[in-house]
Amino acid sequence: MSNLIRVAAAGLGALAVIAVTGTAAAAADPAPPPKTTHGACRYTETPDEPAARPVPLPPDPRHTPDRGKVEVVLRTNLGLLPVTLDRAKAPCTVQSFLHLVRHRFYDVTVCHRLTAYPTLKVLQCGDPTGTGEGGPGYRYKDELPTDLQPAPNDPTGLRRIYPRATVAMANAGPDTNGSQFFLVYADSVLRPQLHDLR
Repeated sequence: MSNLIRVAAAGLGALAVIAVTGTAAAAADPAPPPKTTHGACRYTETPDEPAARPVPLPPDPRHTPDRGKVEVVLRTNLGLLPVTLDRAKAPCTVQSFLHLVRHRFYDVTVCHRLTAYPTLKVLQCGDPTGTGEGGPGYRYKDELPTDLQPAPNDPTGLRRIYPRATVAMANAGPDTNGSQFFLVYADSVLRPQLHDLR
């Protein structure tokens, strides 16, 4: 019986040393804070969610262009899809979207999600992995739409109608925008947690 107790005590001592050593090593080498741009958009690296394809942080000038519309053509397996992005509605989002297009981030990607619910009709694209988990390795602040009509049957008053032909950024919560976007193919009802780029 006493041999068994000695072995257990020796094992606990070894475990305690390992735990202390592991803690000391982790405290001595903290991870550096993520890089963040210094302009109005504050694009921030996401080290825990690295880029699905290598791409640097977008340019973030002191004054992000916020006037005019930009024409972009998305090449799909079903043909060309012209998209108009409105800088006045979402300047940081347009800046990021153009940056990803210029770096060919979206090239040869699949649109990984198609919904056909009565109130949600969108095609989700923008993830080079095709899983819905991939992004550009950075995030940025929300630019929520302010001009959408309220959904008629929403008792909370929070849901809005995203009209057909809206392009909106998908996200995983507040200020988590990256590369994924929705193409709204029929009027849809959503909470304004998406960027309206139309």
